[in-house]
Amino acid sequence: MAGACVLISALVVLGQSLNPSGTSPSSLLARVQTAFDEWKKNPGCHLILCGGDPVQTGQSEARTMMNCLLELGMDRKAIFLEEQSTNTLQNAFYSYTLLRKLEVSRVIVITSDFHLPRAKYMFEATFKALADANHGPCFSVEGCPAPTPAPNAGDEGINALTRRQRLEREREKIILKLESRHLPTYIPAFPVPPLPRERLEQASREVEEMLCDPIEEDTAVIVLGQSLNPDGKPPATLLARVRTAFDAWRTTPGSHVILSGGDPARTGQSEAHTMMNLLLEQGVERKAIILEEQSQNTLQNAFYCFPLLRKLATTRVILVSSEFHLPRSKYLFEATFKALTLAEATPGPCLRVEGYPSPTPPPDACDQGINALPLHQRLEQERHFISHRIERDFLPTHIPRFPVPPLPRDRLQEALKEVEMLLRGGKKGEEQSSN
Repeated sequence: MAGACVLISALVVLGQSLNPSGTSPSSLLARVQTAFDEWKKNPGCHLILCGGDPVQTGQSEARTMMNCLLELGMDRKAIFLEEQSTNTLQNAFYSYTLLRKLEVSRVIVITSDFHLPRAKYMFEATFKALADANHGPCFSVEGCPAPTPAPNAGDEGINALTRRQRLEREREKIILKLESRHLPTYIPAFPVPPLPRERLEQASREVEEMLCDPIEEDTAVIVLGQSLNPDGKPPATLLARVRTAFDAWRTTPGSHVILSGGDPARTGQSEAHTMMNLLLEQGVERKAIILEEQSQNTLQNAFYCFPLLRKLATTRVILVSSEFHLPRSKYLFEATFKALTLAEATPGPCLRVEGYPSPTPPPDACDQGINALPLHQRLEQERHFISHRIERDFLPTHIPRFPVPPLPRDRLQEALKEVEMLLRGGKKGEEQSSN
């Protein structure tokens, strides 16, 4: 039809910091795949790949994405590289010049779903400021979200965060930093005026809606056992863990509950089976419960739970244990999961471990041995384990034929600080009760 207006589209694909080793994080690979899919839907469109080399790996994010797209079969002449930017606002600033040269009518920004609300706001604000300053076109911006997969085993730093953690960071950036810090300073000598307040509130709402999504990731609740008394009765600490596990299960609809613990006290029944009977009495469905009855210690809890989690295709783990035990157990689970993931033939997604502390009641009259110790003695014991035994004794020997490498030293110090805080709180409570 004569005089018809042909819309020329440009896909602007935002980079993501590479890992220090130069490998692409899972979120960047997902953006590349989404860009390729959109390119096939939009014949004749241009691709602008944005991203410099902020982590100094020797190759830009843009060039890394180009290599991936060429392997997928994309036409090289459709690709334009923008390799100057080191943040989202600069992505918009430097891509604007390329968009003007290409004389496009339609701009589609491709980035991870968690990042899109803030990125779209920044592109709109930057394009408006540049159009006003240069009397040029103010491109309308459409968003195309890429899914956010679980981090790969080799992802580090910000790339190792889960989608929920990234969304929480985005919420903070939109509410606290976007207008006060990002817009005024992220483009040298070109402060960007904010958009009307309701536009910022719209971006914030979009993030909140994603945070409220109940199917964001598959979750499993792992409950750690505690040695039974010699007569086979569960100690007070184990009963408290079971009650806490029931609360955790109710707050994660559809989740499985893995009950972990063998029979180190040789009572004739495993800790896991004992916990199952108690949870069934409270109303947990039997089909939601999975038993792990091999482990004899906390490191083995993690080791034997790992294949169960892989079968469930879980990415999020809620770890239930007593408050005094949780700092050490969380460290041991993180270290073991990392070692097992790296040992897989094809490393699967990293498992995120969240702690869910159970209160520590006073020992029952029938509790014996370690179960008869009060909270402050259990904490003193934990402090000794973390300070002197985790790296020397536990990690190298507690799993037969599978020594577990330690995590970075600051992670161990974090666990120790958590125990120290509980010790100070416990002593303060004892002083108040004695007065």
